[in-house]
Amino acid sequence: MRLSDFMDILEGKLLSDGDFDTLEYCTAACAQKFLTFLENPKYLPKISPNASCVFTTRENVPQLPGHLTGVMECDEPKKQFALLHNHLAANESYSGTAFKTIIGKNCRISPLAYVSDRNVVIGDNVSVGPYSVINKNVRIGSNCSIHENCVIGGKSFNFAKAQNGEMIGMEDAGQVVIEENVEICAHCHVASAPLPSDITYLGESVKLDAFVHIGHGTKVGRRTLIPAGAQIAGNVTIGEDAWIGVNATVANRITICSKGRITLGAVVTKDVDEGQTVSGNFAIPHDRFIRNLKNSAGSGNPLAE
Repeated sequence: MRLSDFMDILEGKLLSDGDFDTLEYCTAACAQKFLTFLENPKYLPKISPNASCVFTTRENVPQLPGHLTGVMECDEPKKQFALLHNHLAANESYSGTAFKTIIGKNCRISPLAYVSDRNVVIGDNVSVGPYSVINKNVRIGSNCSIHENCVIGGKSFNFAKAQNGEMIGMEDAGQVVIEENVEICAHCHVASAPLPSDITYLGESVKLDAFVHIGHGTKVGRRTLIPAGAQIAGNVTIGEDAWIGVNATVANRITICSKGRITLGAVVTKDVDEGQTVSGNFAIPHDRFIRNLKNSAGSGNPLAE
């Protein structure tokens, strides 16, 4: 694809033309040549060497690295990025070739469930409960159980807010990959993702209790347990054998290393080290949390009594 090919649907000034194979965020580790957007100048030093084209503001143009051959100057780079992505999303050369859904042997899919007739692969011995939805671009490994009222591959929460207040939702072209022996209890949502390279991933033997939300592009490692009501935002990385407590909240782009433990109700805004336990809102190391509670006993804090 060539940047100049899309100027009829974009708002901006083409300063130089360039080729790209896909769209990506500016810091992405992508082997293909890609088009990106840049609004905040703090990301200038972090732009991937494989970014070949960019939508950016006039202020950023003089500081752009030399490997960006295609440059479009515009007032709203993220909006233009979202518009182009949505334009390309229906194109199989961008979002991937469509195929008929494949369902393995000995599957038990409720007649009250919905499974997309395209771009779904379901392994052997998979059960899907009533009123659950399996959308396109989902792969489910063998021996998985998805209970009632779940949505797998549901709409991701991605919007570009324009200066006039318009909210532009990005179409989902990403994937959901669920490995073998995963169990997902009732009323869970595992979100899809916008860009073709994005994958929302549940590793082997992950278990989700009821009412868990897994945001777009989040990766959950093997044997991790996530009890009821936990809310995991987008682009989170969770290692193997982790525990995310009841009603815990994990913020966007957080990393929880293997065997990390999040206690019930915690709000996690910082990365969690391997084997570390964190508690509280905002979450801190658990031993420090308990010490603070004890130290506050003299102030009449009922939680410390």
